[in-house]
Amino acid sequence: MTVSEIENVIHSARNSFGERDFQTAVDTFYKATKLAPSDYRGHEGLGLALISAGRPKEAREALLKAVELNPTDADVHFGLGLAAEQMGDRSGAIEHIARAHELRPEHVPIRESLILMCVNYAELLMDEGNVEWAKCYIDKALEADHTSPDAAYAAIRYHARLGDYDEAKRIFRFIEEHKPDSPGLLEIKEEIGLAKQKERGWLY
Repeated sequence: MTVSEIENVIHSARNSFGERDFQTAVDTFYKATKLAPSDYRGHEGLGLALISAGRPKEAREALLKAVELNPTDADVHFGLGLAAEQMGDRSGAIEHIARAHELRPEHVPIRESLILMCVNYAELLMDEGNVEWAKCYIDKALEADHTSPDAAYAAIRYHARLGDYDEAKRIFRFIEEHKPDSPGLLEIKEEIGLAKQKERGWLY
């Protein structure tokens, strides 16, 4: 089969994926992997289509092959993160999404996914009493974007839960100054009592 014919198969598979016809996309990307087994794009597309079809274990196998062929492709690592998340492996999901962010730090959806995963996992860990690991994931979210309100709110809750209101107030002031229109800003003030503290002159 010629290069042009392989490109046509991949193009057809991507069209099916874009039309949300995931089963056809799976079948066509699978065909691409057989026609050109050394072309990572077929394995990557197959993995992403399988994730969308709700088949994360098979997706992981395809994406591991893709990352073997092209270890610096951010989309492959992002896909591995999504597959891990679907399988309930939160730490594994964050590891791959973080790698995708390292490879494409300017990509907003990857960065936002990393922050959201870290924040959600940190809150779960805090509820379980695993404070040390919760802090690690909050720090990872802040490293991805120190101006992210979601990451900041998680940090504020963390410090408030530990009784460290000075640090909670510092982070709150930073977000209030740099992202004053952030959704949830008023709610976080009410949630941990910062609104009352500000009224009484304790906050500043």
